[in-house]
Amino acid sequence: MANLLEVRDLRKVYEGPDGGVEALRGVTFSVGRGDFVAVRGPSGCGKSTLLHILGAMECPTEGDVRFDGLELGSLHSDGLARLRRRQIGFVFQEFNLFPTLTVLENVMLPLTLDGAAEQQARRRAARLLEEVGLADRSKHFPAQLSGGEMQRVAVARAVAAQPGLLLADEPTGNLDSENGRRVMQLLSGLNRSLQLTVLLATHSDEAASHAARWLLLRDGRLVAQGENPQSEKSP
Repeated sequence: MANLLEVRDLRKVYEGPDGGVEALRGVTFSVGRGDFVAVRGPSGCGKSTLLHILGAMECPTEGDVRFDGLELGSLHSDGLARLRRRQIGFVFQEFNLFPTLTVLENVMLPLTLDGAAEQQARRRAARLLEEVGLADRSKHFPAQLSGGEMQRVAVARAVAAQPGLLLADEPTGNLDSENGRRVMQLLSGLNRSLQLTVLLATHSDEAASHAARWLLLRDGRLVAQGENPQSEKSP
């Protein structure tokens, strides 16, 4: 399987009044195209920082990230923004839906921002809402949805532009166990049906069990990695 991501000696230091804080310390790994990887570790170990760098939302202090052979450090701000719009989807613990937009308009948003015609964006968004089981909620506003429904809308929005990589940062953290299970089943289904590469940062053993591989971070270092024998995608 060809690698979609190559991460080499990644280091991130946040400068503060009392000196630098090392969030990542020489992290190296690769992710194959179509892989599903869970990033584990205690709070403050660097999981969110890692996902932000891989999603071109932050720059590393040192080290290299290659996305589909492209060195992210070689891109200017416009190129990074284009990569985020077209190639990378994001799902966060906080649903980050726009409260003044309907469910359908929220899912349409990344398409319209990238220049898609309104009717094309509307059709694509409607199909995705049907896939996540929320076609009957398309005219609702986020405040009219449950937490699980909002997260499923967020997943639909994240894959609207048909990205190659989906980054999910604690996507079940604000959900009860049943809604968390539904969201993870949705992510697993998208990983299989679309060959969508998924990186999941999570504290949840149940959420991590859906991944084929796992990485363990501690104090900003990658201390272990392996395969999940319970995953459907494991050899």
